[in-house]
Amino acid sequence: MRSTKKKPDNVIDISGNVELVMKLAADKLDAGDHIGALSLMRRAETIEPENEEVMLAIAGTYNEMNRFTESLAYSSCVLNSGHEYVQDAFMIAGYSYLGLGEYVAARKAYRQFLINVPDSYTDEDLIAVYEALDICEANCALNESRESVPAVRDSSEVELEETLKRIEAEEDRVNGDMAYGLLSDAIEKFPDSYELFEKYLLSCYAVMHFKKGIKKYEAAPEKWKSRLTIRCYAALLYSGAHRPRKAAECADNILKMKGLDEEELMRASAVMLEIQNASAAMTLVKRVYSEHPYDQLVIHNYALSAYLSGDYALARTLFEKQLRIDPSDSVAAYYRKLCIKTQEDGILRNVSIPYDVPSGELFRCMTVLSNELGNEDAGRMLTESEPELTQEEIEECVRYCAEKTPPPFRIGGLMLLYERDRRSAMHELYKILLDPSCDDSVRRFAIMTFRDKENMTRFTIFDKGKLLTGELFSTENQPDKTDDEEKEDDCPHLQAPFGRLNALLQHKLCNCSKKIRQEAENIVEAAAELYNDLGLALSNSQVPAYAAAIDYTCRFMNSKRAVNVKKLIKDYDITLRRLENAAEKLQSDLCVYGMFEPEEMCKLEDSFEETFKKLHAEEKAAAERKKSGKTKPSSCKNADAGSNKADLASKKRTNSGRKSAEKTKDDSVNKSESGSENNGGAPPRAELETIVRSILENIPRSSQAVGAPAESKVRSNATPDTFLTEENLNTIAGTLKAFRR
Repeated sequence: MRSTKKKPDNVIDISGNVELVMKLAADKLDAGDHIGALSLMRRAETIEPENEEVMLAIAGTYNEMNRFTESLAYSSCVLNSGHEYVQDAFMIAGYSYLGLGEYVAARKAYRQFLINVPDSYTDEDLIAVYEALDICEANCALNESRESVPAVRDSSEVELEETLKRIEAEEDRVNGDMAYGLLSDAIEKFPDSYELFEKYLLSCYAVMHFKKGIKKYEAAPEKWKSRLTIRCYAALLYSGAHRPRKAAECADNILKMKGLDEEELMRASAVMLEIQNASAAMTLVKRVYSEHPYDQLVIHNYALSAYLSGDYALARTLFEKQLRIDPSDSVAAYYRKLCIKTQEDGILRNVSIPYDVPSGELFRCMTVLSNELGNEDAGRMLTESEPELTQEEIEECVRYCAEKTPPPFRIGGLMLLYERDRRSAMHELYKILLDPSCDDSVRRFAIMTFRDKENMTRFTIFDKGKLLTGELFSTENQPDKTDDEEKEDDCPHLQAPFGRLNALLQHKLCNCSKKIRQEAENIVEAAAELYNDLGLALSNSQVPAYAAAIDYTCRFMNSKRAVNVKKLIKDYDITLRRLENAAEKLQSDLCVYGMFEPEEMCKLEDSFEETFKKLHAEEKAAAERKKSGKTKPSSCKNADAGSNKADLASKKRTNSGRKSAEKTKDDSVNKSESGSENNGGAPPRAELETIVRSILENIPRSSQAVGAPAESKVRSNATPDTFLTEENLNTIAGTLKAFRR
């Protein structure tokens, strides 16, 4: 029975009074209690969800806490409303992007704010904005100067630069084996390059060639070995090679280093967590925590250090603090439960060092999502493994997928979340519009949802480093902009020249079958609808390369044979690099269109990859011949094989490195899959690799940032992680197929 006890006369009821709640929140801020202030502001948001003043107050508070992504989420709500507080939102967004180092976007936000400054702003406020704008201008100018290329440079310098670009391209694709093969050749050719040496050590760790990495490290100059990054890589390599004493020695040397900045301390703490030196990790991260008590990654590393050290209560407290800052944080919610379980049974579980859940939990959430999307295989797996899954647990999994998983799983999670909890979904969708780390396809889905379900026509979005604003409108009979006009336009209308794209394709495909021409037209129409509706632009300069990629796709899908890319490049008057970039873009777009089955898409992706790999190898061989002063004999029928011993030796080294890397990769996968083979109803190998690379792009051996492995498997009594089984991979592929259909 509800109590009927009368409240004391001196107690003021604030349950429905937004003004009073916000006044109390302001008092909390003045006292330095940012978390308490946020709690009160969220209470006010619950009372009046559409109150833009409350949203801006929350955004501003997050800014003060250096939680810039969360700040942008609330800024976006106001920016895309078109109401009276838009200018204030631009100002707050400017500070958020400045904090994230996105200087071009920050500059645009500040300029938009200064167009129409609200009367409430003082001279002091404006001085602060102008100072921030000056910082943006200075950094933009610095970046432009770095991108400028000297007129005359040494040929070896140019060659090294091109080599690094090729390696970075493979790293971006999470293609560790290919990157290692390129690095093995490059480091022999450029032994004095510190940058190559640094990348080589990390690549050795990525593909588990620990002994080779250690050998190269021990032979390096002392001035290189004394740097933090190299010491971190050495610690990882020694740990991977099961040499704990040497790893501990590297850790001690890192702890003795002075003058490390906050970023370096965080990188080092992540490495210490990876080699399971929790005490060293805690020592390092505490030096950062004292200055950044609200930083998401700092709190996470501190909490993991406490957890792996056995201080489960402290770890739980820190994760609860994370949830007080952001109650919707599904990762923090998972680890809070993990701490509670470990406090109860004393069993250490797997943890993820980057800010995410372990791969086993990731798969569980995606399996739940698969079942909710109608994947029968996933449903059967759930029935077998988790027969008593509660509705609350299902919603937690859906919410996690909507926040953290890569596309298309994130899109599926957002779809379900919108149906079941519109308010939570809207908040996540608004965040997506301005989030620099968000995938383009997810941003497109967000804009489509706003347009079709919320009747929004005006958008402010972050796209490729820029902040774009504009109205969505039909581009029929609209003249295309020149490249110069596009460069000058800081606020372009959200349109693309797809008419020219279609005309070019139909001209180039005039001798092809009607089916191929129709398929090309269908792709163009799908792209035009998506790009025009979602506010994305395809510049005139991009049209030939994008057309060539569509040309390749249509010919391949109808013949299932590789296309003559050299002829394609010549016909469309483009470079190999531009075609490669366009192909990657088109593959991403095709996944959104859903025009082809997953198996067909995998074959297309494999064909592109194989073709580009072959052509890059030919370009490299040609460059080596040119440098050596030898030309390719025109009379030789087998000219592609090379005609000199040096070239052959180089190719042998390359092939040897690649074969070794491929063997390591296959062995690793076979171990994970317990010897399972791809037969019967199993998905194609290429599809599995593509899916797993996209989902687990931060796997423990990834060659991304220093000290950013995906998860740490602690002690022998940790719960097993069987993510890479054939059954699990089949379920992932089934989910993709169900969703795309």
